[in-house]
Amino acid sequence: MKLNAVKFKDRTSFEKNKKKSNVAAFYDNYDVIVFKDNTYVKPDKTKVSHVEQVVKKDALIPTGFAILKTKNFYISLAACERLRLTVRREYPKFNMIIVEIPEHMTFTKFYEIVINSKDFDDVSQDTINIHKTNANFTYDQHWQLFSIDAQSAWDAIALNPPATDNIVAVFDIGCEDTHPDLLGQVVSPLDTVTGTPNVNIADPNAKHGTPCVGLVAANPNNGINTIGVAGQWTKATFCNVGVMVNSQSFSMSVQNQLDAIDHAMSFPNCVAISMSYSSPTYNSITEDAFVAAQQIGRNGKGIVCCAAAGNESTFNSVDYPANYSGVCSISALDFNDFDYTLAGYSNYGVNIFAAAPASGTPATDRTSGGYSAGDTTYFSGTSAACPVFAGAVGAIAAAVPTLTELQIKNIIAETCVRIGGYNYDGNPIYPNRSYETGYGMINLGNAVALATGGTAPPDPDIPINLRITLSTISLTFPGTSITVNYTVICNKVIPTDTVLQVKIFRSSNNNPTIEPADTILSTQNITLLANQFRVQGSYTFTVDDTWVGINYIGGNVQTLPGETYTLDNTTLKAIQVIGESPAPNLNLKARIQDILLTEDGTKAKVYFDIENTGITPVTKFTIKKGFVGYEEYVYEVAYELTTDKFYVEETFWELLPPPNFIYDTPFKIEITSVNGIFPDNVDPDNIATAYIIPAIGG
Repeated sequence: MKLNAVKFKDRTSFEKNKKKSNVAAFYDNYDVIVFKDNTYVKPDKTKVSHVEQVVKKDALIPTGFAILKTKNFYISLAACERLRLTVRREYPKFNMIIVEIPEHMTFTKFYEIVINSKDFDDVSQDTINIHKTNANFTYDQHWQLFSIDAQSAWDAIALNPPATDNIVAVFDIGCEDTHPDLLGQVVSPLDTVTGTPNVNIADPNAKHGTPCVGLVAANPNNGINTIGVAGQWTKATFCNVGVMVNSQSFSMSVQNQLDAIDHAMSFPNCVAISMSYSSPTYNSITEDAFVAAQQIGRNGKGIVCCAAAGNESTFNSVDYPANYSGVCSISALDFNDFDYTLAGYSNYGVNIFAAAPASGTPATDRTSGGYSAGDTTYFSGTSAACPVFAGAVGAIAAAVPTLTELQIKNIIAETCVRIGGYNYDGNPIYPNRSYETGYGMINLGNAVALATGGTAPPDPDIPINLRITLSTISLTFPGTSITVNYTVICNKVIPTDTVLQVKIFRSSNNNPTIEPADTILSTQNITLLANQFRVQGSYTFTVDDTWVGINYIGGNVQTLPGETYTLDNTTLKAIQVIGESPAPNLNLKARIQDILLTEDGTKAKVYFDIENTGITPVTKFTIKKGFVGYEEYVYEVAYELTTDKFYVEETFWELLPPPNFIYDTPFKIEITSVNGIFPDNVDPDNIATAYIIPAIGG
């Protein structure tokens, strides 16, 4: 089954088509529908402006727009007019322009035209991505204020309060800014989806932003419900950045994020950006905007950007925005009767900057359709940790408004409490930071005391570290040219021009190291310019029939002297090449030996085997099995099969379908892929069927 992302020209056609039975997903705010079809389709030019092929429904979905990175903003803006491009958004703060891709033009062709004009540094396709909200509502304790000594910080600020309130920008989904705790606390909110200030979204799933804003800036003086960490001298601006997909995830395009960053930078007193969501997708355009916020926001003093580390309990998660350059990745803490420890759900690793209270923090909730019955809730997850950290930044900046972004981060680093008994000396990139909590648990009282008594010293001398990211198409056909764009990012600015060697390679598997079996496609020398932290390059090649199936394209950047952490010097991206592999090189044969009914008649035990009848060794294959007409299950088996060898499965118990099951319904085993090729050479023997034998025992 093929997937086609279709962008409609008019709302009537979109509304009519989204009701069809072959719809895999739709995105109301972009007029884009993903259809399941037997073949890839051509656009109906009267109703459709663009059609693009995608691999799966939660992949990056194109919006029909592109982001142009300019050499000179106003010269490039004039070039857009010369190229007859329709400009949708302008971002002079970080030298970017969003334009419409002309109707019925592929992004590949559009990229070629724009780059050949020589008026732009880079062209990126605007895409819809799925982000997780990183929430976990399980605990019931009220502790985020006293654990970080917020009261003593507020008392110190009250002795010399700032002349102007600070602003913390919260990027999230759905905030009830009319909540009693938030009245007067949310300034100039923006809905980036519609471009309007109306963010009090009626969707009951769009509630995540309400507690996030409350943890930062709930009114400390109205005596109603909850109190924000930042105290009375900080307010929030809320940016709705996407549309809910379900209760735990939402879709957001690149331009939504750029709109939000631009909005935050429009406030001369915006001290922090808080983001309680994550996605595994890197985008250099978005990273550039965050770097601009850190460097030139707040009239040159810079904005502290922070993001939730994520709730997958994984080590060295590379989710974004927490892993963008300079963004503080915040992990989550449990209370445990004052024995503060990393929460079991929290991600952790080398890039964690600090940890904050998270599990069961009291917070504002939607007054209708929220997480709890009332208008407050116990909010948990790294989603809670991030705004608690951002609120602390607001209070520190209120204590000393002249502090720069780097000085605020240094003060936090210097005053964090080393809780949990973790190793704070074993991080290969950042000395004095643990994998679990970074510099430790934030302590607002200590931070404000240090800020008002003198500026903290700069960061310790951190080892240099390079990481590389790749972007390329994920689906193509033999004979197609593919461009691999790569970005090398350094964790610190190098004062001199530095030549780096980058290898682009084809991997035989998804192991992120260069192995003897891998093929080096290109070796390039690129220069990281002095006082820069990132350099980009590309490599274009053509795939042929030998690429049919799933392939892994890798990028490797050389290790620099003094670099101690090298796992992120290599990265991989999967590319699926659609085509046929010549017979009879690759073939698996399925066979069901027996199906026995258990004595109580509730289960069936299936005995089957898979034989390699081809001449190509098999390393993995995908099986779909189940009773015909009922739910079927798909799973991948990693198993090495040379010619005439068997994979046997004898102990798997199949639960029978619901009541009224007809026992003469056949059970089916189907091999749906072999070594990533869909299907293999000989289709008929990919499928085997058999009937239940009503035997005793089992």
